[in-house]
Amino acid sequence: ISNFVESGKQFDFAPSDFQLGSTLTILFNSNLVDGFNPVPSTVHLHSGLNDWDAKQEFQAWLPDIREKTQFKHMGNGIYKKDLVPQTYYGVSEEYEMENLVFLVVKYNGNNAAPDWSGNSPDYKILAPNAPIPPAPVFYFFPQKFSQLDILTLVRKNNEKGTSLTYKLTAGT
Repeated sequence: ISNFVESGKQFDFAPSDFQLGSTLTILFNSNLVDGFNPVPSTVHLHSGLNDWDAKQEFQAWLPDIREKTQFKHMGNGIYKKDLVPQTYYGVSEEYEMENLVFLVVKYNGNNAAPDWSGNSPDYKILAPNAPIPPAPVFYFFPQKFSQLDILTLVRKNNEKGTSLTYKLTAGT
């Protein structure tokens, strides 16, 4: 944990070669994320596998879910969460894990709803055996066109679960 604090990272995980049926530890430094100071009552994991295909949402009004998603406070704004992806998300042994996506939510104990104004950015951990996806490519043709032409927009290697918005501005 001391190495993590000195690293200046908002989050880290170990081991780097985690598997679906093995323990994954996520560390979170709330001192480096806006909205988390002062240190909240509890911090929770809102997460999913394979871009939210299998998810475990933080639902503050359900005591068993609050307990399941809660990080352990290690002191000085550092939090730790241990989980086994297979059991945590309730997937089968055959499930092919590509990534784990998550955000960390602060909760001040009002039993109603989490304080979504105090949450981390979205994080993504690629599974060790998953291939690194190729970079997305965007292009259009023809390069010069008029209002009478058909314009074709092409996006290759789009990330799953991402919506795309483009704005085209015409010339004179």
